Amino acid sequence: MRHILITLAGLALLAGRPPLIAAQKVIRTPASITFSDRAGLDRIVSDGEGSYTDAVGGVNCVFFSSTGDANLDTTASRNPLRTMQFDLSQRISGSGPTNTFLSSGTLDIQALARMAVGEAQLTGAVFSTSIGQLHFRAGDGGTDLTAVRLDAHTWVVSTDDSYALGAGDVAALVQTVKNKLVRVGTYHLPFEVTVTCPSCATP
Repeated sequence: MRHILITLAGLALLAGRPPLIAAQKVIRTPASITFSDRAGLDRIVSDGEGSYTDAVGGVNCVFFSSTGDANLDTTASRNPLRTMQFDLSQRISGSGPTNTFLSSGTLDIQALARMAVGEAQLTGAVFSTSIGQLHFRAGDGGTDLTAVRLDAHTWVVSTDDSYALGAGDVAALVQTVKNKLVRVGTYHLPFEVTVTCPSCATP
């Protein structure tokens, strides 16, 4: 049987076609994200309605097996029930807005599921909002975040540089202008979230 499969793959290559390989299925593992809402400090906070939990209040909140990313999406329902609040008053550069606003949207935090228990590392994150994307990534004009995996099911992600890794609270606001992504400003936007995933396993 193995010889037949190898022969078929070889024939496909000779015919100028690559052999068919089944795409790996992306598994979505339910999770929840809770904003710390630190008074007098955080400029990205929740809507005051508690944790953003998968399949509750029109929220999707999952880990993707393909990337290890934690992803929050409050826009999954036709009429979003949950929002996040952004205070842009601490603009550093650019000509972007300086108001405070509520927005439904998404938050993607990179590669958390690939961390070992007890590990602390830098990670990137992107908020998608009604006025554009906020990039916490050093390569995009912002700063990376601190992520620490407390146990198999719990992470804390923060703009605080508690482990002296070089994290920070700078986000770049990116908007679409004439079909091009343009950075219109950078901002101090401190925040902290706790990510929980009851069914996640360590890598």
